[in-house]
Amino acid sequence: MQRVTPPELVKPHFDDVNAAIQKRDKLTNEANKERNQMIPQAQARADKLINEARGYADRRRAEAQGETSALLAKYRAYTEAPDITRRRMYLEAMEEVLAGSGPKTIIDADLRGLVPLLQLGTEVGPSATPTRKGSK
Repeated sequence: MQRVTPPELVKPHFDDVNAAIQKRDKLTNEANKERNQMIPQAQARADKLINEARGYADRRRAEAQGETSALLAKYRAYTEAPDITRRRMYLEAMEEVLAGSGPKTIIDADLRGLVPLLQLGTEVGPSATPTRKGSK
């Protein structure tokens, strides 16, 4: 190419066009640079999400298979011994329910006193006499 020297009347506009072309090229290069940085990052995020989803699906599948196996084992046990299995399942359910309910007091209707183990008010041995706090 030959060097072009525009006339003085057109020179400012010619310089503006050259500056615009250079600015366009600069912005295009910056955009390409940013795109080249963002695409691998986005691809990495997408791969991570896909792997997490696959892991979640595998975990849920394994949990479902385990639950199915447990239910089938209970069914087989039930078919072999229904009364024993029914009682065992009831006791397991009660254990699970009562485990988180705090302290429990079980009162039997056949008990004579409210606190039968302490036997308050009765003599335990030949020389045992109940004493009360504050008595001399």
